[in-house]
Amino acid sequence: MLANHTHEFPGPQGFERRRTIYLAGLVWLLLLALGSMTVSTPFRLVAAHGIPYAGTLYGNGLLIGMMGLLALLTADVFALTGHPTLNSMVFWGSLAALVLGGLGSAFLAWGLLPIGLQITAFVLLGVAVVALAIQLFFLAAETHQVWTWAAAWAAVAAAGGTLAGLAQTWILGLGNWPRGIIGGYASSIHLTPATWLLALNTAYLHEMMAAAISLAVIGFIVAFGRDRAILGWTRFGLWILSFGALATTLVYTVSGFSPANPPLLLQHGPDAVNALAGGDLIVAIGVFLGAVIALFGFSLEGLADGWARWSPTLLTVLVLITVGGLGSYVDWNTSRYGMGALAAPLGRYAAAFAWFHWDFSVLVIPAVLTWFLAMRIVAPGKEGDKRPSASSALVMLGTGITFVGGLFYLFASPNPEGAAFVVAAVGLAAIAVGIVLGIVATTSERNVPAHPMAKVL
Repeated sequence: MLANHTHEFPGPQGFERRRTIYLAGLVWLLLLALGSMTVSTPFRLVAAHGIPYAGTLYGNGLLIGMMGLLALLTADVFALTGHPTLNSMVFWGSLAALVLGGLGSAFLAWGLLPIGLQITAFVLLGVAVVALAIQLFFLAAETHQVWTWAAAWAAVAAAGGTLAGLAQTWILGLGNWPRGIIGGYASSIHLTPATWLLALNTAYLHEMMAAAISLAVIGFIVAFGRDRAILGWTRFGLWILSFGALATTLVYTVSGFSPANPPLLLQHGPDAVNALAGGDLIVAIGVFLGAVIALFGFSLEGLADGWARWSPTLLTVLVLITVGGLGSYVDWNTSRYGMGALAAPLGRYAAAFAWFHWDFSVLVIPAVLTWFLAMRIVAPGKEGDKRPSASSALVMLGTGITFVGGLFYLFASPNPEGAAFVVAAVGLAAIAVGIVLGIVATTSERNVPAHPMAKVL
C-alpha cells in the first residue's frame, strides 16, 4: 500500500520548490514547442525519404524533456523515497536531461554542439529511467499492485526508447565514428548504416510514445486514486497497458538492433504491399487501448470531479484513432498512399498526414497528458469540482480542432497551405494558449497544499 503522507524528495526539499521545478519544466517545454515552428509546422509535406536532420534533433529535445519531466512526476506521485541513491539518479538525471535535451534543440545550427548535448541528455535520461524502473519494481514486489507493475514496465519502455534514441542521434550526427564501429555493427546485422538508422528511428519513436502515454496515464490514475479502491475496468485496462508496454519494448528493441522487423499481417494487393503493421497493432492494442479502458473505467466511478478524469480519456481515444485507426488505414491501402511517396495516387494525402500521424501522436497528445498530470500535482484543486477550468477546456477544444485538421489532411485537403493547415494551426494555438493560462493561474496561487499521496487499495 502506498503511504498517504507528505514525503521528502531528492534535490530541493519541500512541495513549493518541487512545484516550482515542475512549472519551470512546463514553461521550458512550451517555449521549445513554440520554437519547433522553425523546423516542423503543420503546413509542410513529409514525403517518404530518409530522416530529416533538423526535425529529428528538435523533436529529440522535446521528447527527452517530456520524458524527463514525466520521470520526475512519476517518482513524486508514487512517493519513491526508500532508496536515496536511486532517488538522486532519477531527480538529477531527469532534470539535467530536461535542460540539456532542450538546449540541443535551441542550438540546432551550432555544428556538433547540439549532438553532444543530446547524446549527454540521452545518457542521463537513460540513467534516470532505469533507476525509476528499479524503484517501481521494488515497490511492485512489495505492494503487488497492477498500477505499479504497469508503471515499472512503462519505465522499461522509456529505457529502451532512450537507448534507441541515443544510437539514432549518434549515427545521425557522427555517422560511422569511431571509424568502422557503426558500419561494422550494421554489417554484422546485415544492414547498411542508413537502413539501421531508419530501424532505430522507428523503434525510438514507438517506445517513447508508448512510455510517455503509459506513464502519464498511470500517474494520473494514481494521483486521483487516493483513499479508494481501483477496480473493474480500470484494473483490467492497466493489466493490458502493462503487457502492452512490455511487448512494445521487446518488439522494438529487437527490431531496432537487429534485422528482424515486426510482421506485416494480412498482406494483399499489388505485390502484397498492403498490410497491417504488426508493431503498430501491438502499440495500439496493448498501450493505447489499455489506456483507454483504464481511464474509461476510472472516469465511470461517479465522482463529482469527473471532467478532470474524462479529459485524458478523450485524449487517449484520439491517439488510438490516429495511430491504430487512421495509421492502419493508410498501411492497409499502401498501393494508393505509397507510404507518403508523392508519386503515389494519394501520396500527397499521406505525406501531409504524416505530420499529424507522428507529431500529434508522439508529441502533442503525450505533452497534453503530461500537462494534465502536472496540473493535478501542482494545483490539486477542490475535490468535487464539476466544471472544467478555462485552461483545461481550451486545451481540450484545441486538441479536438487539431484532430479535425488531421482528418482534413488525410481525406480532404493534402495541400500544405490549405484548409487542413488553417484548422490544425488554430487547434495548436488554442492548446498553447490553454497551457499558458493554466501555468499562469497556477503560478499566481500561493500556499498550495501538497497533493496527498495515493492510498490505492
